[in-house]
Formats: sequence, structure tokens, C-alpha cells
Amino acid sequence: MRRWTLLIAAVSLLAVGVAAVGQTTISHSTHTQIVSAAAQSGVATVYIPGHHASPHAMNALISGGQRASGERSVTTATVNRKGRVSLSGGDPYTKHPLVRVVFQNTRTRDYRTLGRWVEHVFWALQYQYGVKKVNVVAHSLGNAAIMANNLEYGHSHRQLKLQNYVAIAGNFDGIPGQHRHQHPNWITMSGRPHWQAPWYRYALAHRGQFNLSGVRVLNIFGDVRHHSDGKILNASSQSLHYLIGDKVSSFKTLQIRGLEATHRGLKHNTQVRQNVDTFLWG
Repeated sequence: MRRWTLLIAAVSLLAVGVAAVGQTTISHSTHTQIVSAAAQSGVATVYIPGHHASPHAMNALISGGQRASGERSVTTATVNRKGRVSLSGGDPYTKHPLVRVVFQNTRTRDYRTLGRWVEHVFWALQYQYGVKKVNVVAHSLGNAAIMANNLEYGHSHRQLKLQNYVAIAGNFDGIPGQHRHQHPNWITMSGRPHWQAPWYRYALAHRGQFNLSGVRVLNIFGDVRHHSDGKILNASSQSLHYLIGDKVSSFKTLQIRGLEATHRGLKHNTQVRQNVDTFLWG
């Protein structure tokens, strides 16, 4: 009898603990939380938009992902202004969910806040879908979000394993006009960016905190003219290699030229979409 009493008490405490995690990190949707064995072994592909993006900003890339992966449904992870996450649409039993991230606050440029919100999305996928691994496709400031996330939470026992990472128009080393005393920038012979934004300097000083072992990276940037996609200098996008190049299993760079190589246009560029789909799904 005493053994049964202890067992019941332990189960009750566990239930309370799980409920507390849900209340502090995610806002549960109507999805069931009973996860199939197939889903538990799956890999989610998460699409993270940039600054001031609409909920549909990543649709062209997601549509390509649907065709390439064979997954028809798309889950939307909505992050409210307090960082709470709700999942809607999609199929919680699918083995490889495609996830559209929507930030209700689209104007923040605080990297640590964005990184924390991404972590809340990961927790929601883990607890509600049983996801263990993720691919990430990020555009613009979405790249700062995933880098800040890995820097802060990469070694957490709850962190999902990042498997493949596609960076599009990444602003890793700053955005012209957003930093005081910014000078023209370029990649030096050593691979280091000539000028470094405050967050980039911080990330370099703490790069030992990144947990990117086994990760494959595809870094895509556009060159419309003057080594820029019209908003982000190519040096800022290319600086990712100096930051994490020796920490990942492979690092591929793709430069896009032409009228559709603009900062916004890259999300809709056919060459970009084809390379992303081939990289993730062969």
C-alpha cells in the first residue's frame, strides 16, 4: 500500500511539473498532446521570417518545401508579444512537420528576445509534436534569432538538435544605418569582417557556447550592386563563416545576382527555392 501511495504521489508531482512548463512557456492550442511514435522520430522544418515581416512572408519557400518533402499541411507557430506560442493548423502526427513562425511583434531588433521566442517555438514543437530535431530556414533578422538562440540555449538539455540551417540574407554583422560609426565593410584575407557590429563582437567572444556539431549550413545572399542586396552588405551575410564555419560539419555559400537578388526578392527567387529544397530534401 505504501509503495502504491508513493507511486501515485510521484505521478501527481510529474503532472504538476509538466503543467507548469506549459503555463510559463507556451499557450496550448486545441492540438492533442498525445504524440505518435512516428512523430517522435521526425524532423521539423521551421521557417523564421525577418524584421517587419507579414504572416505570409515565407510562403514561397514553404510552398517549395511542401512539394519537395511531400508534406501537405503546414503548422503555424504564432508568438505573441509576451513570447507565448500557440500552434495551429497542420497535423501533430506528421513525421516531418513544416512550421511557419509568425511574430506578432515584428519590430523588435533585440536579438536575445528573438532568440528566446525561437526557443519557446522549439519547446512547443517538442511538447506538442514530440519533435527532437529541426531544420531552420531563416530570412534576414530571422537569422539573428536562430544564432542568438543557439548561443544562449545550445547546450540546454531541452534544446532541439539543429540538423540543417539555411541562412538567407543574414544580417550577422549589422545593418547599414542601424549602428553608429559604421564604416564600409568587407571580408579580409583571414575571413574576418573588417568592421564588426556589437552583437557580432559579443558572439565572437562567446563562440565557444555555440552547439553546432554535425550541422550542415547553406548561406545564401544577394548581390544587386556594390556588394549588397540593397539592404544588407554582403560582408555582413558572409561573416557567418568566420563565426561558425569551423563548428559545423559543412558550410556552403551561394551568391545570387540579378533583379531578384534583392533583400526581399530572395525569398521569392526560383534559384534560391530550388537550392533550399535540394539542400534539405535532395
